[in-house]
Amino acid sequence: MNSGGAPVAGATLTFTGGKLRLTKTVTADGAGAFNSSWISIGSYTVTVAAPGFASASTTANVNSGLITALNVTLK
Repeated sequence: MNSGGAPVAGATLTFTGGKLRLTKTVTADGAGAFNSSWISIGSYTVTVAAPGFASASTTANVNSGLITALNVTLK
């Protein structure tokens, strides 16, 4: 989301880590949502980037069958 709380369409999210030590990038849709059905259980560093914004990172812990919200503010 941007500093006003609105989703940032087209933001890229790069996941690094997990049990397989993988790196995977996905793109958010117009509502800021993305599909990560490929991701395995584990802890990931997630870096979010979009044109016109500074990138930001957070940690996400992924558990089987759970939907995880990532609230990252891009400035």
